[in-house]
Amino acid sequence: MADKYKPESLREDAIVKQTIINTAIDIQSVLQLLIHKEIITLDELNEMREKVKTLPKYKASLQYIQNINNAADLYEKDPQAYLKALINEKLNNK
Repeated sequence: MADKYKPESLREDAIVKQTIINTAIDIQSVLQLLIHKEIITLDELNEMREKVKTLPKYKASLQYIQNINNAADLYEKDPQAYLKALINEKLNNK
């Protein structure tokens, strides 16, 4: 049986997803409070969000995610081209 179907793997996956959603809920709650209490504006929040996205700590992760999405798009559009690019990358990065 594949690991992803083992109860402990399913539980670990659920814990990770629960942590992610709890964090998102906490952050969203704080941001809404800040805006509701007029401590910050939505425009200021959006401006800061864009600045933070460019910080090295987050920029690399965002680029990695974009690369994964680009690869998935290529695979959906042309699986043969995707596999060819993957093989070329492996051959060039011995």
